[in-house]
Amino acid sequence: MLAPASRDKPLGSTLPSRPRRVGVRPSAAGDIHHVGRITMNATIDSRGWTMVRRLLLLLALVGGALVLAAGPLYRFGWLELRAAFDLMRWGFYVSAGIAGISLVALIIAAIRRQTRTAGLLALALVIAAVPAIGLYQFRARAMAVPPIHDVTTDLSDPPAFVVLHPRAQETEPVVPAGRRADLEKLSPQERWRVYHREAYGDLAPLLLRSDPAEAIALAERAARDLGWKIAAVDPKEGRLEATDTTFWFGFKDDVVVRARPDPAHAGVVRLDVRSVSRIGISDLGANAARIERFLDRIRHLAAGRLVEGGQARIG
Repeated sequence: MLAPASRDKPLGSTLPSRPRRVGVRPSAAGDIHHVGRITMNATIDSRGWTMVRRLLLLLALVGGALVLAAGPLYRFGWLELRAAFDLMRWGFYVSAGIAGISLVALIIAAIRRQTRTAGLLALALVIAAVPAIGLYQFRARAMAVPPIHDVTTDLSDPPAFVVLHPRAQETEPVVPAGRRADLEKLSPQERWRVYHREAYGDLAPLLLRSDPAEAIALAERAARDLGWKIAAVDPKEGRLEATDTTFWFGFKDDVVVRARPDPAHAGVVRLDVRSVSRIGISDLGANAARIERFLDRIRHLAAGRLVEGGQARIG
């Protein structure tokens, strides 16, 4: 017989209640899942940026290495000149491309406030930009100078080589007219004079109160100070011949210095210089710069013997 229900409790209150689920509220579980996804995405994003910055830094170093290695590889005979220039060109392409990509990535990293990544990207940008800008300026300078490789302080009567024979294989100078119609009908020698006057019209010989032998002695001292390899010194004839080797590619350029009495001034010697590149059509302005350095050195060594003004004009 069933016991009567208690008057104090409602009917059904004696039935066992459903067990309460212990755990996280649905909203809290969703939050944890969302945070987990954010953390995972951040980790993946961080790894991606790490790969990007490392790759850009590596390629920036590769581009710079290609540019820097071209000169020594040619100088020591491991590459032909054309191959060395091709290597430089590819180094420029790599460096310029990586510099552009690094700049874009750096801006993005800065916006996202990724300090470490931005720092490495800035480093990659600098490493890539230096050779790219350097080669761009090199090309701009090459386009600005005339296509000649023989520079002198005396156009009417250039000093002659006796011991050294630069470009002896050429029957006449190689001087292209380029796109200049006014030069097409001129001979190579006449083109050379036109280019020379236009580019180096201010390059002039020095006038010294000296005799030819003393002037050549000064010239020899200046040449040795500049690191030239002396090939011949003839004080009686007033002539010095030497070879200068460039640092990067090891190009050899020959120089002749001539000292002879100036007919317009008693007791004064006129010192003329000529510098010729052994290879190439354009010297990129190297010969004129070499002559200017040499004359500056002579001015320093013979400061007390320079005629007023220190130089004559080219005839």
